Amino acid sequence: QQIPEEHRCECCRVAVGHLTGALRNALDKTTAKRLDEDTYVAALNAACEDDDLFSGYDVGPDKVLSHVGKAVGNPEKEEEQHKWKRRLQMICSEVLQTAGEGEVWSLFAASGDKRELPVRRVCA
Repeated sequence: QQIPEEHRCECCRVAVGHLTGALRNALDKTTAKRLDEDTYVAALNAACEDDDLFSGYDVGPDKVLSHVGKAVGNPEKEEEQHKWKRRLQMICSEVLQTAGEGEVWSLFAASGDKRELPVRRVCA
């Protein structure tokens, strides 16, 4: 699916936000300070495949991509949100393929107590 150029950066920011959340959640489930490779790889890939995580996004009249909640009973809106869900999942997977799960984890771990991926660096 083609992502309009004007929305690529925002799509990347959304995807990186969800990847950050996945790593935080995985860390919160353990007493360890670091995740082993199998755990962070599974968490990152599961995030990109999670339909619910990327559902409910749409571009409004202001031309801004935002999370608006799931459209119900409006087939046109449902189809548009389905397109955006697929686009966001594609960007998420693209980030992992381009950078690699190990590098994504290293960037997250390097943030220390902030526990977040550097959006500018990942989405550059």
